[in-house]
Amino acid sequence: MIARDLIKKALQQYWRASRGLTLEVRSVLRDAAGSVLLVRSGPLAPWRLPGGPVRAGENAEAALARTLDEDCGLCTEGPFRMFAIYAKH
Repeated sequence: MIARDLIKKALQQYWRASRGLTLEVRSVLRDAAGSVLLVRSGPLAPWRLPGGPVRAGENAEAALARTLDEDCGLCTEGPFRMFAIYAKH
């Protein structure tokens, strides 16, 4: 049992070190009534906040403006206000 746990831990460490990190942006867009905009990519896809990956050489604001245009057709102007950073482990 100890050997299995050690192998599992070693593989987890290798997996974390060998993969690159992906940076994504998400936005919370509210109207005057307080409603929040959600999007989905297909009829069976879950609802989510609009946003997506940050491309190489792109900053977070430019990525957010690009993904809002792609997801919702919204042309936005910054500056945007960042309120949180999350990490999925």
